[in-house]
Amino acid sequence: MNKVKVIIISHHHIPFGSSDDEFEHYYAKSLKPLVTSLYKTPSLVLVMHCSGVLLEWIEKHHPELFMILEELINRKQIELLGGGYYEPVFPLISMTDKIGQIELLTTYIRKHFGKRPRGCWLPGLFWEQNYASMLTTCGIDYAFVEDTSFFPDEVEPISSHIFLTEDQGKLSTLIPVRSITSKEEAITHLAKGKEILKHHPSEDLVISLHIDTNSSNEEVAAHFETLFAYIVKESDFYELTLPLKLLKQNILPIKTYITGKNLRKSLVIHPEANDIYGKMTYVHTLVNQLRGDKARKKNAREELWKAQGIDVFYLDPDKGIQNNKLRKTTYRSLIEAEKITREKGVFIPSTLTFDVNFDGKEEYVIQGSDINCYISQLGASIFELDYLPAAYNYIDTYHIQEDRCIKPCKRTSFVEYLSPAGSSLHEILSDSQHRNRFLGSEWFYEESVNRSQNTVSFRIDGVKTEPFGAIGLSKQYALKKNTLTVIYTLLNNGKETERFTFLPQIELSFMDFSTKAYQLYVNRGGNKQELDLDILDLRNIDCIIYKDCKNDVSITLKSVMPFDAWQYPVFSPQSVYQSTCVLPIIEVLLTPGEHWETSFQLSFEKA
Repeated sequence: MNKVKVIIISHHHIPFGSSDDEFEHYYAKSLKPLVTSLYKTPSLVLVMHCSGVLLEWIEKHHPELFMILEELINRKQIELLGGGYYEPVFPLISMTDKIGQIELLTTYIRKHFGKRPRGCWLPGLFWEQNYASMLTTCGIDYAFVEDTSFFPDEVEPISSHIFLTEDQGKLSTLIPVRSITSKEEAITHLAKGKEILKHHPSEDLVISLHIDTNSSNEEVAAHFETLFAYIVKESDFYELTLPLKLLKQNILPIKTYITGKNLRKSLVIHPEANDIYGKMTYVHTLVNQLRGDKARKKNAREELWKAQGIDVFYLDPDKGIQNNKLRKTTYRSLIEAEKITREKGVFIPSTLTFDVNFDGKEEYVIQGSDINCYISQLGASIFELDYLPAAYNYIDTYHIQEDRCIKPCKRTSFVEYLSPAGSSLHEILSDSQHRNRFLGSEWFYEESVNRSQNTVSFRIDGVKTEPFGAIGLSKQYALKKNTLTVIYTLLNNGKETERFTFLPQIELSFMDFSTKAYQLYVNRGGNKQELDLDILDLRNIDCIIYKDCKNDVSITLKSVMPFDAWQYPVFSPQSVYQSTCVLPIIEVLLTPGEHWETSFQLSFEKA
C-alpha cells in the first residue's frame, strides 16, 4: 500500500511599511521558534516561503537566521519557495510587473542561499490561467493553489492529487493546498486522506497543508511539532515530503484548467481599493514611458512594486482596505514612484482628462509642481489630493458602507450640502426627514478646462426633485504651486426666494487622531490660537491651520472673509480614525435670478 505524501507549508510575510516592532514581534513569535525547532529535529521537512520584504528585514536585523536557513536547505529539510518580492496582488498588476517581482525574489534567494527556487507562493493563493505561462517564463516548475479552486462545488474538498495546467502551450504543475488554522483541523483533514487511502491503496495521494502562522493563537513551534508528531506516529499511512522530491517520482498529474477566486470583488465592494488600483495602473504607465535613464526607471519601478502588495486588497476587513497604515504606505510609494518619473527642470504643470478609476466616466487630474488634484464628475469633488513634497494623499480615507446603500460610496473633499437655515450638525448629517440637498451624489458637467492656467470648472443647474432644487452651482478649481483655490457661484434659477445654509465639506486625513499626528490652530484677527482636536464649533475665524506633525506640513484653509465652521474627526469603523472633516457654515439668501460667489483656499507648506 502506498502512503499519503504530506507537504507542510509555512508562509511568512509582514506588509511593506510595517514598523520594526511589528517585524520583531513576528520574528520572535512565529519565525524564529519554527526554524529553531526544525534545526533540532533533522527528520522533519518543511516548505517555507518568506516574502522579500521579510527576508530583507531579517538580513539587516537577524543575519544569523540566514546561516541556519542555509544549513537546513543543504540538509534538504527546507525547500524555499519563490514568489513576488513585495507579496504583490498578482491578479491586478501587469505581466511585466508579475515577472519582475518574481525574478527579484528569485535573484535574492539565489544570491543569499545558493539555490534557485523552483516553486512559487501565490499571494492569497489566487490563480488565473495566464499564470501558467508566466511561471514557465520565470523558471518556476510548480505553484500552490487553494484546494477549493479545483473543487468549487464541494463544501469540504479533499485534494489528494497534483495537477497539470497550460497557457499558450506552456505547462505548469499545480499542487492543491488547504489553509489550516489549528493542529486539530490539520489532523482531521489528514484523517480523511487516510480513509481515501484505505479504499484506494494503490493510488498516489498527495495532501498539502498550509499552516497559517498569523491565525494561530498557539506558540508556533509547538503547533508544528504536534502536527509532525502525529504524522510520525501514523507513519504507516503518511510520509512527509518536499515538492521537488515528489515531482521527480513517477506520479502522473491530472490535466485541468481552473479559474480560482476572484479578488476583483474587492474593487467593487470598496471604492477606496478601486482608487488605489486605478492609481497603480496610471503610475505603471508613467514608469513604462520613461526612456533613456535606466537608473531612474529602475528606482521608479521599485517604488511601484512596493505599492502592489496584496494586503490592502484583501476582502477580510481586519487586514484589508480598512487598515489606515496600509493605505497610506501604499499611496506614499505610488506618489514617490510618480515623482521619480518627473524629470527635474522639465516637468510642466498640466491638466489631464481620462478614466482614472475605470468607472466609465472621465476624471480630471490637475498636476502641479507640488500638488496633484484628482476630481470626479460625481459631485465635482476631489477624491485624491497628493502633496508631493511629503508624498502623502490628504484625502486617503475609508468609509464603511451602510446596509441600505444601493451602491458603494466614499468620502471626498469639496462636496456640498444645502440645508435649511439654522440646521444643527446632527440634522445635516443624519437628515432623517430628507430636508438637505447633498450635491456629492449629483453628476456635474464640465463647463471649461483651461490647461494653460490649470483650472477646471463644473456646473449643475439644479435638480427639481431635491430640496433647494432651484439652486444651480458652478465650481472652479484652480491650482497654483502649493495652493488649491475653489471658487463657488450659486444661482437661484427658481421663482421663489431661497434661504439656506451652504456647507462645503473638506476632508483631511492624518496618520491618526492624536496631537502626535496633527495639531489644530485658528487665526482670529491676526492672533493664532491652538485648540483641542475634538472641538466642534469654530466661530468668526480668518483661517484654520492644521499642523501635520508626522510629515512636518502646515495646511491652511481660508476664505475671502471670516467664517464659522464645524470640525470633527471621522471614525469608520467606530474605533478607527479616518479623517478630520471641516464644514464651513455660510448662510445664503438668494432672490430669483440672483447669484452669489465665495471661494476657499487650501494651502500646503512643508517646514
